Amino acid sequence: MFPACYLVAMTTIISNAQHWRDRATEARSLAAQIDDPVAKLAMLTIAENYDQIAERAAARALGSEPMHTGVE
Repeated sequence: MFPACYLVAMTTIISNAQHWRDRATEARSLAAQIDDPVAKLAMLTIAENYDQIAERAAARALGSEPMHTGVE
């Protein structure tokens, strides 16, 4: 089991849409520096995934999506 302080910190990050948008921007910046097409595509896919996480975090902030902590 995770300590309560860890779960609080993770909940804060998971619900922070700007955090995930920033990670997407970083991933795109890295992709722009990669010459290998497979690696570049992988990094761009990571950026898209971060964008999706940001959208879900924004939805949670508006109360339209429940928070799942994985703890029952």
